[in-house]
Amino acid sequence: MAALNLNKLRPLLRHRGVKKMTAIPPAHNSTVETIYRKYETSHVESSRAHLGASMIGRECNRALWYGFRWATVPSFPGRVLRLFQRGHDEELYFIKDLLAIGVQVWAEDDNGKQFGCTFHGGHFAGSCDGVAKGLPESPNKPHLLEFKTHNHKSFALLKKNGVRESKPEHYAQMQVYMHGLGLTRAMYMAVCKDTDELYTERFEYNEDDAQDLVKKAGDIIATDTPPPGISARAEFYKCKFCDHADVCHRDALPNVTCRSCTHSFADMKNGGWKCCFHDREITTEQQRQGCDKHLFNHHLVPHELVDMDPVNNRILYRTDKGVEFYNGEKGDKSYTSAEIKAAPAMLGDPAADSLRAAFNGAFVEDEK
Repeated sequence: MAALNLNKLRPLLRHRGVKKMTAIPPAHNSTVETIYRKYETSHVESSRAHLGASMIGRECNRALWYGFRWATVPSFPGRVLRLFQRGHDEELYFIKDLLAIGVQVWAEDDNGKQFGCTFHGGHFAGSCDGVAKGLPESPNKPHLLEFKTHNHKSFALLKKNGVRESKPEHYAQMQVYMHGLGLTRAMYMAVCKDTDELYTERFEYNEDDAQDLVKKAGDIIATDTPPPGISARAEFYKCKFCDHADVCHRDALPNVTCRSCTHSFADMKNGGWKCCFHDREITTEQQRQGCDKHLFNHHLVPHELVDMDPVNNRILYRTDKGVEFYNGEKGDKSYTSAEIKAAPAMLGDPAADSLRAAFNGAFVEDEK
């Protein structure tokens, strides 16, 4: 068959009214976009119920406290969610490699769950990647296993400076796991996602470090006051990328859940969360939903506290413009927590309050 000569074909097409040949336009929803969207629609955004051992090594105690109190639920695009999944999938390859060289690996306990440890009534907890015995460096000592993936830059720093300096949160995580599981050795295994190069580093259990970390977690869980952060400036480079920057630096209100309510507290002795107003334990799902008696923890409200009125379940605040309003049941100059979060600029505004009263309405957040 003769080859198709496009130069000869073009004049014929123009003669028949075809002015220009163009490429087939891409579909509105490309394959890549569809894959990312699948990750997003399959992922349920929710904060974990406990303070995680994988995070306790982070330097900002205030960010840890906000996370434990569900001040902000982070939202991730599909690409990042796929990246998380890739890191999780890499664990299987690490285990396969270890088994291939004769190392014994236990990735699950007798109940089919990851080895884990809990402290402070279950409010501080974590699950490790496994336990190994028969490592070439120390054949007779069981080792905690921790698997991580790194990009090229992060991997280079890891090789240069070691885990404790380049990834202090990973070092802290292993110390807490060894403390909780009664192990005295840990093996950190990392892979560079760009080159597939492997890196390992072994650690001894450090009781002082582990106990300090467990105490740090307990202090964060027990307090109802946000602890000091790493910077008071929103422009600080570490604060710019924090999930809680708006609440911490820009006077945004946290999510309306039981964990941002003045009535709730974490029971560190018996576990679970308790509500002082209803005098009962509240489940994790109930904590996420909150109730109509919710009052913001006053430390989370960026206005002057004027008065607390427990009899009527309300708190009086004054804005920097001198406007006073209540956080409580909906009424004249009294707003539910959901309303305060939805429309902070409308609080005490006479015109807005007039419309709200005339239509028996409420301020709600834009659903966009």
